[in-house]
Amino acid sequence: EIMRQTSIEGETKVLAISAAQPELFESPFLMMSGSTAFEPFSDEAIENLSRLLRAGGLLFIDNTQGALGAGFDRSVRRMAGRLFPGKGLERIGRDHVLFQTFFLLNSVPGRMIYKPDLEGIWLDDRTPILYSRNDISGAWMRDPLGNWYYAVTPGGETQRKRCFRFGINLAM
Repeated sequence: EIMRQTSIEGETKVLAISAAQPELFESPFLMMSGSTAFEPFSDEAIENLSRLLRAGGLLFIDNTQGALGAGFDRSVRRMAGRLFPGKGLERIGRDHVLFQTFFLLNSVPGRMIYKPDLEGIWLDDRTPILYSRNDISGAWMRDPLGNWYYAVTPGGETQRKRCFRFGINLAM
């Protein structure tokens, strides 16, 4: 979708990378999604990921379940606290560059709208971690035949289109 709507050239393959692997440093943009609690990252993985994010990298985290305080949410908040001690996830305002980069957006979309706001950690004037609880990636998913895996509610295809616009802004 990014290549279709912009002049950005990109890869279509998914790379699964561990934060403890040196390959982590080959990509400045990382995405993590999930719905259940995960084991705490090793100290080495936290150090690597923190170094990447402090050097200009971006980690987008997409909670596919949405529930505040549930397993994935608790794990994400624990990990963010280890990456940036003394800082916590906080609401990202609509004046953030993400909402104005390519498309003008006035809300945080998703497959379901669990929370109308995006959260992030501020590091000076950057947000190296962005966190959504709306399952944005679920709206992007297609099966091998090109059919959508999940319905998008309550806004249907208009809401799905907003998810793609959000993703394009994120990549930009």
